[in-house]
Amino acid sequence: DINGAVNSSIFGFARFTGTNPNLVPLDVTKSSNIVFNFSSIDNQNVVLKVTNTTGTSNVKLKGDYIRCKSGFSKAILIGSNNGDFDVSSNVNINVSERIVGAYDTISVSNKFMGTLEINSPSIECDSDLNLNGPVAGLQHVLSVKSASASVIINGNLLESSSSNAGGLNSTVYINSGTVSIFGNISGGECPGIYLDGTSYGNVSVLGDVVSKKEAIINASGKIKLKVSDSFIKTDGLGTNPYAISINAASMSSTYLYNTKIYNSLENSGAILITATESKLGIYNS
Repeated sequence: DINGAVNSSIFGFARFTGTNPNLVPLDVTKSSNIVFNFSSIDNQNVVLKVTNTTGTSNVKLKGDYIRCKSGFSKAILIGSNNGDFDVSSNVNINVSERIVGAYDTISVSNKFMGTLEINSPSIECDSDLNLNGPVAGLQHVLSVKSASASVIINGNLLESSSSNAGGLNSTVYINSGTVSIFGNISGGECPGIYLDGTSYGNVSVLGDVVSKKEAIINASGKIKLKVSDSFIKTDGLGTNPYAISINAASMSSTYLYNTKIYNSLENSGAILITATESKLGIYNS
């Protein structure tokens, strides 16, 4: 739709195999209405970009399998690349088998306005897919940076990179927005959930949160986190050897409902709070 908004439906079981680093299977730049069906996408570059700066686009993506080596440093980009333009869209993604990307598998950038719903059994970040390997600050299964975004994830999220590489790498990174995750979160060499920033946000997780590092880090200023029906586990190998590390401001909160908190590191604790204004509630746990 580079020359104007379109109403387009693409059906069938095409297999997109991209060896050209410039190939983008679907690039939405206008207020288009697009249905895009496929069998599989195995790509060097970004798989889906939704970057329209005028009007509201509506995008439905449906297929079996997505694999991206993330030469663009993102597998699926919702919003402008640098988060400096307003982008309005409603995006629905259904992948029956697996979504995997080397860097920032799902990236919702700043100033995005709209909804994103993803349904997939497994969504993964594996930086070893890229020749550069693990990179600081780019290894996220889900990254949400827009206060106007509403994101729903139905599926398990896995960070499987061989190294943390530093920075704010984590399975789930959120500094604003409304995010609901129905599935388990596995951090591997990175923290499971990392909340950061000073913008408002509401995050709810229904599922287990485990990691070799901290399972949950809440260092945000205005984000409310609720974790329910969860087994929260760490191996105690993070910067702070606790399952949950909280350094949040007074307008943030962490609530745990029906959870079991476990630290497999000998002689260590479950929760560390290092800011006097932090709010923590634990119920039926």
